[in-house]
Amino acid sequence: MIDHHPTKVNMKELADAYCAPFEFGGGSEIPAGYLSCQVARLSKKPEPKELSELEMISCAGDRSYVVTPTDNAKTKALVLDYLCTYSNFPNNLEFYEQVLEDKKLLLTIFSQVNGLLEEIGKAGSEKARKLKIGKVNVNFANISDWSKKGGFPSSGKACGVIHDKIKAEKSACSLKSLLPLLLNL
Repeated sequence: MIDHHPTKVNMKELADAYCAPFEFGGGSEIPAGYLSCQVARLSKKPEPKELSELEMISCAGDRSYVVTPTDNAKTKALVLDYLCTYSNFPNNLEFYEQVLEDKKLLLTIFSQVNGLLEEIGKAGSEKARKLKIGKVNVNFANISDWSKKGGFPSSGKACGVIHDKIKAEKSACSLKSLLPLLLNL
């Protein structure tokens, strides 16, 4: 068993083989997909190029810094996340491989999902309650407005999208507020 989440039970007793960063003082920043690729590399059977792409997709999906994903890997990660969320899609590897290989279908799904996430980011950043506590800016948003249990996006993804939108707006606002000062120099 390979996982990157802390467990509540002793998995070593339940699994024949168990790999988890938490067992060795690590954290969840190393995705299970990346760890799986590292284990697969030990077998020397899969092609290194295929494993590199899977590592990037895994890291993109979990927003990990372990490897820097390409835009293509980010697209595939988001589409897989979306497809895996819904039970009405066939749950087999062949289906997912077909979607990933069909560039037109992949980009169509990506466009729809990305549009949904952009809407969530915009709505979430507009509705978020912003407070400054000391030197820290804190934003509160009711994630359940955009994330339903078992649906897409997950609460974690919705939170991340809203965070990224607020962060981008803050960067843009900072630059806008600096322009009048720079022009007066």
